Amino acid sequence: ARTPIPVGLDVRLPDGLELATEIQRNVYFTVSELLTNTTKHAGAAAAGVYLGLVVDASGLWYLTVSVTDDGRGGARPQEGHGIEGLMGRMRALDGELTVSSPEGGPTEATARIPLGSLNGVPTARA
Repeated sequence: ARTPIPVGLDVRLPDGLELATEIQRNVYFTVSELLTNTTKHAGAAAAGVYLGLVVDASGLWYLTVSVTDDGRGGARPQEGHGIEGLMGRMRALDGELTVSSPEGGPTEATARIPLGSLNGVPTARA
């Protein structure tokens, strides 16, 4: 709501899903930082945020969070800078953050955080 560019939000999480406070906090910070980077550096006209669940073949569920923009691309992790720090946040949750940002755009940053086995959650295969 506070970004100067339009940001679409697509949340596909089941009703009643409770995520650990640490996951909530880190996802919020990561999305906020990625949107700040988009505003400051990407020259984007719009961005999007997606949150959903996927399950792998072994039954392990993951929270997937993606931030995309239509900017100029070229985002790269650099030691001591924003994206590298966000990657560290995801590693602390046993997850990962990947960034695809070819020159000319678009940029997509996707976090994948393991949640374990979730009983009663509708199936969404990875």
